[in-house]
Amino acid sequence: MNNRSLLTIVCGILAAWSMPAYGWIKPEQAKNHIGQKREVCGYVDQVKVKPYGAFINMTQSVRLKSGLWVKVPLFTVVYWVSDWENVGVTDPEGYFDNSNYCFTGVIDSHPTSRYKPGYRIPQTRLTDHSQYRLFQPEKKDD
Repeated sequence: MNNRSLLTIVCGILAAWSMPAYGWIKPEQAKNHIGQKREVCGYVDQVKVKPYGAFINMTQSVRLKSGLWVKVPLFTVVYWVSDWENVGVTDPEGYFDNSNYCFTGVIDSHPTSRYKPGYRIPQTRLTDHSQYRLFQPEKKDD
């Protein structure tokens, strides 16, 4: 095997590893793919900016026992300030909020009891500009 063939094989393996498997998934499906590299696509309807970073959320509205309606994250993208330069977005709220996006990364989960005991929010970390893209949902025929 010559060097060019070996380089072609290595590049093919690296390209396959960097691509998410099986196409994109919806935010509500992310909980079933913990530990996998996937592309999660949906509507970003909440961005919480903190001094140390931002939490980009795809949510659903849920009514609590108290009668209060809250937005519960179905999927969260964690975006630390230290990654802003590498990603190229320094105003995540203005950039991502109220838009359809896809985010690619290994899905893990973060425990929270804010919504119900034992609830875990599926999430990934945004560290590079290649991890997100605008998403055009398919329009259904009427």
